[in-house]
Parts: sequence; C-alpha cells; structure tokens
Amino acid sequence: MSYAMPPQQPTKRGTPWVFVTGLVILLISFVLCGIGGFSVFGQSQELADEPMQTRSYSVTLEEGESVAVWSETATASCTVTGPAGAVSDSGTGDQSVTAGDKTLHRVMAFDAEQGGGYTISCTAPFVVGDNLSVGSIVMASIGGALCCLAVVVTVIGLVVWLRRRRA
Repeated sequence: MSYAMPPQQPTKRGTPWVFVTGLVILLISFVLCGIGGFSVFGQSQELADEPMQTRSYSVTLEEGESVAVWSETATASCTVTGPAGAVSDSGTGDQSVTAGDKTLHRVMAFDAEQGGGYTISCTAPFVVGDNLSVGSIVMASIGGALCCLAVVVTVIGLVVWLRRRRA
C-alpha cells in the first residue's frame, strides 16, 4: 500500500528585514558617534594646546560672545572684569575634558554683555577657550545608545534569519 506524501510547507527564505534594519541602525549610530566624538575631540585638543596663563589675562570680546575659563585645578576660583565692571559666572553644570596628559575643568563661563576688553584672573593656572558643544556631546550619546539597540536588533535578526534558512 502506498501513501501520498503530504504537501511540503514553503519555507520563508525572503530578505532578513530585522537583520538588515539592525545593520542600518548600527551604521547610523556609528555616524552619530563619529561626528559627535570627533567634534568634542577637536575642541578638547584646542583647549589642551592653549598656553596656561598664570597672571591676569586680557581678551577682547564682541557683545554676546561666550567664553569659558578652564583650569587643571577643579577648585580654582576666577574673577572677570569687563567694560561694565565685574562679570558673574553664567556656567551651568560641570564640564571637564582630558586631552593628552592634561585634564581641564571648567571653572567659570561668562557671556560678554558689552563688546570690549575683559580681564580674567584666577587662583590657579588657567586657559581661556570655548565651552564644549552640548550638541556634539548629545549626538555622541544618542549614537552610543543607538549602537546598543542596533546590536540587540542585529543579533535577533540574525538568529531569526538563520533559523528560517535551516527550516
């Protein structure tokens, strides 16, 4: 007696969309990390390359221009005198940056309310430069978070795709 073979179920061997999606997210995360990271790295190098000031330092600023004062001593205190008198610290949050063998801490930040000369004095050697770009830091952080997500999605997609190929 012969029996008819049951019909074969077609296997799904289509495009592994979950795996491809994970790879695309991974690529996007690398781009975000790269752009944000290299931007912060460049700013850090510029700060580290600036000469340390040990005495009062004068700088000419345009109205609205922002400046940060950085020191290797986190507890350094600084005073700034501008065309209209004493200037207050407008920095929010702690920022520190390491480049080479230097670790610099932002001890003060201020905005020039008027254009003109500003004199900066600190209790420790300092560097005058720009604030770190918050946008670059956020971009690199989002890229890092996306990278974690992408690895999970890629692994799940790869496992699903390989299991379907074996079936």
